Amino acid sequence: MLSVATRAELAADLAQAERSRVPLDPLTAAHPDIDVVDAYEIQLINIRQRVAEGANPAWRTLASNAYGIYYVHPLILYPLAYLLLDLDAPALVKVTVLVVVTLGASLGVSALVLRRLPGLRRVF
Repeated sequence: MLSVATRAELAADLAQAERSRVPLDPLTAAHPDIDVVDAYEIQLINIRQRVAEGANPAWRTLASNAYGIYYVHPLILYPLAYLLLDLDAPALVKVTVLVVVTLGASLGVSALVLRRLPGLRRVF
């Protein structure tokens, strides 16, 4: 079992390798006593770091608008689904259109309307 400091060092090396896209030698080459628990702990350090940094601007946007999307999506989903009933297209196409349009419109309403109106800003 590796020490906490060694795990942190290896996690930093792996994170740097991921960012630079330069492969590392297997961790077992330098640390033959590494076990499964160490491997999970090293990856957990990196996952926590990514979450703390906000892994991706798209995820941050979705996360900050999650409640607004949740609140608004039925108002877009149900009428759109009703309109798609008569469309002569495969179900997969209808579902894809339904999901993409509902998510995009819900995100737009949440980000551009709900989060900017003074009375609603505190709620959303």
